Amino acid sequence: AQGTTWPWEPANDPVMGGQSESTFQVDSSTNLGVWKGEVKIVPFLQKPGFSNLQAPGRHKKDNFPDLTGTNGLVARMKVEDGGLTNFKMILMTKGNKHERVGGVGAYGGWCKCPDGRRYQVGDNGDSCASLACINGVPGDCERIGRENRSGMRATCARQVQSRLVMSGTCNGNDGVYEYGGLTASTAPWFKKVGGSIWIYHDPDCDGTGTFSQRWVLARNPPSATAVKDLDGDRDCKGVGYYKSTNFIGGPPTSATWNLECNSLWKATRVSIEAQAGGTPEGKEGVYEADITLTSKMEDHFRPWSAFSCTWRGQPVSWCPELTTQLAQVGSVGFGTAGSVGKFDVKIEALSAPGN
Repeated sequence: AQGTTWPWEPANDPVMGGQSESTFQVDSSTNLGVWKGEVKIVPFLQKPGFSNLQAPGRHKKDNFPDLTGTNGLVARMKVEDGGLTNFKMILMTKGNKHERVGGVGAYGGWCKCPDGRRYQVGDNGDSCASLACINGVPGDCERIGRENRSGMRATCARQVQSRLVMSGTCNGNDGVYEYGGLTASTAPWFKKVGGSIWIYHDPDCDGTGTFSQRWVLARNPPSATAVKDLDGDRDCKGVGYYKSTNFIGGPPTSATWNLECNSLWKATRVSIEAQAGGTPEGKEGVYEADITLTSKMEDHFRPWSAFSCTWRGQPVSWCPELTTQLAQVGSVGFGTAGSVGKFDVKIEALSAPGN
């Protein structure tokens, strides 16, 4: 029925050479949705990839009914024997917008948002002088008209200023670091209050491609436009570093950094606490709850309290309480749960029961 039926599309791991695959179709003889595929190891990471099934589709959003006053989600589904059984229910609130508007042309290029997502957008009707990319990082503009970006504008969720409190370092580098902006890769950077020390993520710290990506504690500020060696010193150490490919939101809350302490380098456990003001404004919340399926078609209920906030599979703390966001649902779906293997899922319905 209109207002309760949406198209479903598979979304497989597209990054770091991901090789997982899945398909979705409706079996006309049973009127069941059939989602089947295989989760494979991502060669670059040597970790399991993922497959998701989403409505209305990957990087798409719709105006779902207001779920305020409901208790949770009920998925009526099953799996065929011999495959994966652990999955996730997924619910997303609204964040980035990718929409067709007036005044935007067919020339264009990519717009990259702080959450790492990219959107094809048109120019602002100015023959490629600028792209319709709000709060994001615009790429090069191509003077070729393309239907998929004609009239399309991206409005990225903005991030407000935030504070990090770092402890466990040496040489006086403990203290409060304020959010200063985004680098070209859309990673946030921070500057120490009352000091000249910066925290930022560098994809290629010496510009040669020799060293791995890392969070850096440095004496020089990062460039807002450089894509490698952000402080231009052709060195990877700074006064400290933590190797990580994850740049979303900020450095980890607890990790072992390599720090220069009294002219000697040593591995040191560092804690970082995000203070009030660090919640990304308008950023899409991704809420997930685990479910275990069997070969029997049955209801699987998960109350809202069972859903936790995640980003790219990792728990995060910046999401608002889910029950305050139920009027802003933009996407729902299912996902695999971190295991490798084949799966064959049959889906009858997904609903949200009321009180």
